[in-house]
Amino acid sequence: MRILVISPHADDEVIGCGGTILRSVAEGHSVDVVVVTVGNVNRRHEEVKSTKSTRLREFEAVAAELGLSNYSVLFEDYENKLDMLPMLEIISQLDSALDAGYDQVFFPYASHHQDHRVMYEACFSALREGARDNPPSLIAMYEYTYIGWAPASVPGGRYFVNITPYMERKKAILSLYSSQLHSEPHPISIGSVETLARMRGMESGTQYAEMFYLLKMVV
Repeated sequence: MRILVISPHADDEVIGCGGTILRSVAEGHSVDVVVVTVGNVNRRHEEVKSTKSTRLREFEAVAAELGLSNYSVLFEDYENKLDMLPMLEIISQLDSALDAGYDQVFFPYASHHQDHRVMYEACFSALREGARDNPPSLIAMYEYTYIGWAPASVPGGRYFVNITPYMERKKAILSLYSSQLHSEPHPISIGSVETLARMRGMESGTQYAEMFYLLKMVV
C-alpha cells in the first residue's frame, strides 16, 4: 500500500502516528510524509527559539529513521501562521500531493493549535469525494497529543493500531526533535506521549497503541 501522513509541523507525524508509520514500513508498505510548514518558533514561556534550519535538519534525520519513501515541506516560514495563508492555496498544495495516489491517508484532528484547526478544514476539502479517480480506501485522523481542548463531537468511529513492538523506537525517534520537546508533564514530552500510548493500549487490549478517528474505510 501507499500511505500518506499529512503533518502540520515537523514532529506531529511522530507524535500522532510514529508507531503506525514504523509498523507500516516494517510490513512492506510505502509511507510518505508531507509537512505543511516549517519556520522559526519562539516558546512563549521560555527563552527558547527553534530556527527553521534546525527544524529542517531534525525532520531529515527523523525521515531517515522512519524509513519514509518520500517527504516534503509545502510552505516555509508559516509555522504558527497558517491562518494567514489563503485556504485555496493550502488546499491546492494538498490536492497536488494527493494526486500521487494513496491507499491510506492520515491527517491530524483539530486541537487547541490554530495551525491544526486550519489543516483539519483544509484536509476535509482536499479529500472531498469525486476529486480523484482512485480515492483512498482509508482516511483517518490522528491525535496531536491528548486532545483535552478539542471539540467534543468527532465524526466516525475509533480505529486503534497496536504499536507495542515499535514504542521504544517511536520514543527514540521523537527525541530527535529535541528543539520541540518539553519536560513532563507537558503534553509534548517523551513521557506524556508514552502515557497516551499506554492509555490507548489499555482501551484496545494491547500494551501500547495509537488511536485514530476513522472517517472512511472501504474493504
